[in-house]
Amino acid sequence: MTNIALTVKLPLLMITNKFQIYTEGDDLYQDMLACISRAKKSILLESYIFEPDETGKSFIDALLERASAGVEVRIHLDAFGSLNLSMSKELDRIKKSNINLKWYNPWCWYRPLKFNRRNHRKLLVVDESIAWLGGFNIHDENSLSEFGKERWLDTHARIDGPLAAYTQKLFEQLWDKSPIPYREIGHELESIIVSNVSWRQRRQFRQILINQIKTATKQIWLCTPYYMPDRFLQIQIINAARRGVDVRLLLPYKTDRPVARWVARAAYYSLINSGVRIFEYSPRFLHSKIMLIDKQWTTIGSTNIDYRSFFINLEINLMSSDISLIESLSNIYINNLSVSEEISADSLVQNKLISAIYIWLGKIFRKIL
Repeated sequence: MTNIALTVKLPLLMITNKFQIYTEGDDLYQDMLACISRAKKSILLESYIFEPDETGKSFIDALLERASAGVEVRIHLDAFGSLNLSMSKELDRIKKSNINLKWYNPWCWYRPLKFNRRNHRKLLVVDESIAWLGGFNIHDENSLSEFGKERWLDTHARIDGPLAAYTQKLFEQLWDKSPIPYREIGHELESIIVSNVSWRQRRQFRQILINQIKTATKQIWLCTPYYMPDRFLQIQIINAARRGVDVRLLLPYKTDRPVARWVARAAYYSLINSGVRIFEYSPRFLHSKIMLIDKQWTTIGSTNIDYRSFFINLEINLMSSDISLIESLSNIYINNLSVSEEISADSLVQNKLISAIYIWLGKIFRKIL
């Protein structure tokens, strides 16, 4: 866990936000549960995966206690990602309490395609003053004490300050399906929270990332568990490498979706031939989502570098140009890189038939995985 002081620059006003970065689930969950136990007014929780396992039960216990004490508790879960909870006895405990639970896009037989759009955001807001966001879901797979050495590797950020209050507005926007005032993001903002619920937010969200890649001159370091970009984004990454930018992709060797790894590998040939360096992290499943550009900009959140995150799923990210945060995430990236294997062109499958199958899988599955 790293403590970092960040600053949001607003016209005529200087407001400080305090950040903490987590890479261990047990540390993160302990901090979340401690703050939940001290909540006085409200607890707002969103998660893609919320399992009824030991980790999930510890959160349910803490939320039930606060709800019984009169604290407003609202939980917004994805109907697909948290399917196991919806079929467990733990759901009965929640229903009998004062907790307000809402499911995002539950299955509907007359609108089956709606089920495909998922709330992939991971967000917790306590008393409008503390917020957490990143890649951690609520399940045992991220816990050393519950899952062991094979636990998932992830990254999450805690925010204390005005930006936390803004995340509450983003929670309310999705909960109430209400519009949130649109604001152009200017250079006066050093750190921002960006979501993609509305069409305008979705366009802004993607455009920021594309612009950062297109204007990079020195470095583009990307870390994602699922690499299945659309064609335009793939071209921008390749173009950056061809103009001499140090482009690196840190991807998992182990995965929870074998087909996703095949799809990612379908893009390896053109990437490596263009100068992109690809590394696969092998100790355990890499679930972190970190982007670092020119040592001047970074983002951490729920967004994968895939078609679903950019065009289908709901996501939320912290974006910042704060040097201390960039250095901290760069150190995490380098540490993970040190235990990863670089993929060379010679190590790729040379069989043309298998290569063609990978490419075909990439085109078929990148929109649905």
